[in-house]
Amino acid sequence: MSAETDTAMPPDWRQVHLHEYSEPLDLLGRDLISQLGRTKDDISKLVGTMVEKSQMQTEDLPGEQVTSMTGEIADEVHEWPHATLGREFRHLILQFREGRLTQFSWKTQGGTPTRNTKPW
Repeated sequence: MSAETDTAMPPDWRQVHLHEYSEPLDLLGRDLISQLGRTKDDISKLVGTMVEKSQMQTEDLPGEQVTSMTGEIADEVHEWPHATLGREFRHLILQFREGRLTQFSWKTQGGTPTRNTKPW
């Protein structure tokens, strides 16, 4: 038995509630992968207090940025541009649909990753 997914193309633009957090956030040792589908309250235990949807500004964002791999379209987007996870990962983005985490993504630090070993 397989779960139904929406295979339609994401909309060109989608209106979502958006909030950007300016404070730094270190997520080393915190597991977001197993949190997919969990509630906003559950996720706040990992990232700290998140603002309520009613306190967020409304923005039009490109559909591809708010559509998860399963086709769910976010109604809330929370961003931490100063989040870190190790040396390369920066800028955490959490997407929620009806109060549940549907997707998260990271941007990486620019440049070539440094290697501790010499290439053969």
